[in-house]
Amino acid sequence: MVDVTTRRVTISMEGRGLRGESQADILRRTGQYGVLSTDSDAQVMAKLNAFATSAADRAEDARDDAELFAFDATTALDLTKLSLYGEPDDKDASLILDFCPDQYLSKAHTMTGGERANAMIKTVLSGGPALASQDMSTFVTFTRSTTATRVNSAGLIETVAANVARIDYHPVTKECLGFLSERASTNLLLRSAEFDNAIWAKTGATVTPNAALAPDGTMTADALIEDTSVSNVHRVLQSVATTAGSATASIFLKPNGRTRLRFFTTSGNCNVIFDLSTATVFTATAGTGRVTGPYTNGFYRYEVAFTTGASETLQLKMMTATTDTYTGDGVSGVYLWGAQLEAAPFATSYIPTAASQVTRVADSMTITGANFTRFFNHKEGTIVVEYDYDGPSNLGNGDTRRIVQFNSTTVPLDRIGLFGGTNDPNFAVHSQGVQVVSLSGVGTTQPGVRKRAAAAYALNDYAFAEGGVLRSTDSTGGPVDTIDTVHVGTAVHGRIKSIKYFPTRLSNAKLQELSA
Repeated sequence: MVDVTTRRVTISMEGRGLRGESQADILRRTGQYGVLSTDSDAQVMAKLNAFATSAADRAEDARDDAELFAFDATTALDLTKLSLYGEPDDKDASLILDFCPDQYLSKAHTMTGGERANAMIKTVLSGGPALASQDMSTFVTFTRSTTATRVNSAGLIETVAANVARIDYHPVTKECLGFLSERASTNLLLRSAEFDNAIWAKTGATVTPNAALAPDGTMTADALIEDTSVSNVHRVLQSVATTAGSATASIFLKPNGRTRLRFFTTSGNCNVIFDLSTATVFTATAGTGRVTGPYTNGFYRYEVAFTTGASETLQLKMMTATTDTYTGDGVSGVYLWGAQLEAAPFATSYIPTAASQVTRVADSMTITGANFTRFFNHKEGTIVVEYDYDGPSNLGNGDTRRIVQFNSTTVPLDRIGLFGGTNDPNFAVHSQGVQVVSLSGVGTTQPGVRKRAAAAYALNDYAFAEGGVLRSTDSTGGPVDTIDTVHVGTAVHGRIKSIKYFPTRLSNAKLQELSA
């Protein structure tokens, strides 16, 4: 391709680049553009510059449509910068999914020849015109048939339309955290932000609706105010039918005169006291308490993971410093917003409800078909991911956090993937339905802690690095020739900030560098 106004020429080179082979070596081997096998680098440059100058002249009447690397026809070409497999950086990746900021860019080239390993990206991720920069919607397929919530770039919780990927932000720093991916979950509580509704029973307390700004920036947080009854409990509660198993109750709270609040259920499996003045767990008699935030307008999210019975009544009891049975003063209380009870081992993103329970279905992001074959190399490759989690490693129900997974759509399955787990993360390869590689990290799942990992594969040559450290290698494996799809962030219950794919097996030292 030639740009007449700038006389910049884009040249395509056919053929597979061998590891350690420069672009000049490829030209000497393939004989393109009149380059001879005996030509020196200087002679290769001269022939390329001659071709470029001629092409620029011809472009007054016609344009070529060649691709892969570009140079100015009026300047010398520096072949030292064109080594495909020397010291790779972002320009050598055949796919980059960058989810931050709130713009989706994928960079992938149509690769020609053999295994399509001769892939380059003209510009690095940080700037410059890319040959194949695309809006994510033109390159990946994303589905989620229901609405869902996220924290937006202003730090506010907001509802995102169905089939729109959520890019999540830190509620205080406003930092972009990445693509938010969760499995399905249902909020079992009704009227999740309407505590004045009759579905929420009150004892020794009243509710003033819409009394404060909520974490979504609207005046919808309610005030729970204790009355002056003597030696009484001061609470709001809701009964719900549940299925025995793991569950988590959560709510956004802010003190308004009372700084201690107890989560309690009729089964007795949930009994945790929170200190709202310090946003911490005060005591946990039953269940596991956790606090996240802060969120906008002074709220924190308080949650308790516990085991439910056949039915539960969730009670939120205000307390003095020592007891939840006391004489109220008629003015003190707490602000409440966004109550949730779900069959999950930790709280997922807020699911607003009204007169009925609401289910948020799972997020699904894939790359298939021609978009997939444009960047993937079955024989060797390297995957680099940056991500963080919500909640512990155990998702329950036999689910696994799939950070990124390349797999076939036919059985027996070929599969390459980075997964969550006890020793997070893990790198696994399946060949024809049989797991042939299993490499583990040494870390634990730490909610909200950003991680980087890099994994490389070639037949009988596998390696995995995390946090700048080479964790493990394997010298046995099997082919993965039928892989045709990549799944991004399946049931991650966290955020993926970026994914990079290199169509070659990078060195172990490079894996350490890319994962640091």
